[in-house]
Amino acid sequence: MQPGDIYKLDFAYQSPGVGSRFRPALCMYADSQTNVALLCKVTTSEPNPRFPYREEIVHWPAANLDQQSWVQYDWYNAVDSNTVKHKYVGTMDTNDFQRIFDKFKTFHNL
Repeated sequence: MQPGDIYKLDFAYQSPGVGSRFRPALCMYADSQTNVALLCKVTTSEPNPRFPYREEIVHWPAANLDQQSWVQYDWYNAVDSNTVKHKYVGTMDTNDFQRIFDKFKTFHNL
């Protein structure tokens, strides 16, 4: 997995133990030595009062997404990139990724 790439994978819900859903997710960080990747969900729902921390993917067709999408950057899953079943979808536009990654870093104080 590479930062800036979008993958479809079984992505856990935010509430622990509730389950998961096969969905697109943006790789924010990947460590090749530990095989840990941090992924944020990609959604077709705009920011709203319940989920305000969503940033638009302006160039969503270039990322090979089917429709207008947003990245929810306030929460992420850490996965083992060697063992998690995933399918490559596309690579995000560099400007989109940098803007979203900056929001991710600021929100998580990185």
